[in-house]
Amino acid sequence: MATLKRHFQLLYILILFSTHPFVNSVDRSTFKTCEQSGFCKRHRATEPRQSPYYLEMSSFKIYPTRLEGVIINSQNGVMLKLDLIALKNNMLQLKATELNPIRPRYEAREALVGDPEESSLEVILQDSEKIIVGFGPNKAVLNGSPFRVDIYSADQLLMSANARGLMKFEHYRPKSKGKPTEEGEEANEMQQQPPLSQDEEQFKDTLWEETFKGHTDTKPNGPASVGMDFSFVGFEHVYGIPEHADKFSLRTTKGATDPYRLFNLDVFEYDLNNPMALYASIPFMIAHSATNTLGMFWLNAAETWIDIEAPSNQGVVSSIVEFVKGSSLPQRDTHWFSESGPINVFFLLGPGPKDVMYQYSKLTGTTPLPPLFSLGYHQSRWNYRDQDDVRTVDAAFDENDIPYDVLWLDLDHTHDRKYFTWEPFKFSDPIGMINNLTAKGRKMVTLVDPHIKKIIAIISTKKLQRKVSMLKIGTIMTMMDGAGQVPLDI
Repeated sequence: MATLKRHFQLLYILILFSTHPFVNSVDRSTFKTCEQSGFCKRHRATEPRQSPYYLEMSSFKIYPTRLEGVIINSQNGVMLKLDLIALKNNMLQLKATELNPIRPRYEAREALVGDPEESSLEVILQDSEKIIVGFGPNKAVLNGSPFRVDIYSADQLLMSANARGLMKFEHYRPKSKGKPTEEGEEANEMQQQPPLSQDEEQFKDTLWEETFKGHTDTKPNGPASVGMDFSFVGFEHVYGIPEHADKFSLRTTKGATDPYRLFNLDVFEYDLNNPMALYASIPFMIAHSATNTLGMFWLNAAETWIDIEAPSNQGVVSSIVEFVKGSSLPQRDTHWFSESGPINVFFLLGPGPKDVMYQYSKLTGTTPLPPLFSLGYHQSRWNYRDQDDVRTVDAAFDENDIPYDVLWLDLDHTHDRKYFTWEPFKFSDPIGMINNLTAKGRKMVTLVDPHIKKIIAIISTKKLQRKVSMLKIGTIMTMMDGAGQVPLDI
């Protein structure tokens, strides 16, 4: 008997170790790395402290709540419109976008609860090298060449934008067709095109299109990525930018691993302690110390990567403010870059963690109170085959006296994967099925993903059916209004 028991123990150990690689394995080849992303490679290759961007100091216009000016790229002459806006509740907004774009950039306004309320801003000093503005107990110093913004609260430096000179703004452009054979309009257009920067020349094969696992992503308006570095001064730890299966205190990525990636993916297998992207992407970071809390919200809906590092000369931030040289002030350097969109950053100046979260809620809204039933156990798996399967699972919970409140149905409950429909044979009586659950105080949730099958007849309302047409751009399906001009807000 003892021998038989030992054999079973050995068999159990063998099965455990033989299945371990399968349980924990992740097919990383299906997930893009920085090396496989053109814009990620270009931004990571940006040389620090060689910023070509400077402020055109004579361009500034001063308003009661904001400054407006022009940033110029000395390498190609491209001009950017700069807005620095004081906001209520101890916040500051920094925005930069092309001054004369060939087309407008998408701005993720839907992420905000409305236009942020502006607050008073006053100019403290303005000369040929810098502008200092005050807002509440804070001040911001805009340095002209190279462009840099230092933000102080109660005379203590908390944040410096572009202190390391990693700002990069790729402008929209028409694709050159090669050297024209005759003089004329085409030649003039060619002459007006800014030259490629050094890193663009190095990675020019990825500027207009790139392919990953057989899918080609074309860029009809050229490369459009944006990025900037932000130094959290006086902070030893930064947190946030969910969702990643990593440590609470975000770790150094530069030189050690890929940057943290923000790109919504249907990932059900993933590595722990890894910056790879998961389901959610929230470009919000918090730094906290014994004396201050600072938040930063990078408002951009495009794929985003974030590098984090602790400076090797920890505590020496002479590149930001010379007078703290040699102090023991901690610092966390971050580098944010997105595939497209503007540079649009909100600085949440606390001063405490509760204040920062309140400020963030004023931008993006508060978390709604969940319905009571949602707090219980939810039963869900990839899919249930049919109504009988649902009935069997529900009954099994009762038989085993296991409480649960919600049962979820995945995509396969629909007819031909069209949302708001039921598979007519496997789910022929959805009302009866749902009533069977609600009679016991339980709920059913049916999955609805943010995509619509390419059949106009299934659009849920006649009003939409009249207004909406499907427009195929490359391999992307999007919804436009009947005039084909403005994306329909649904």
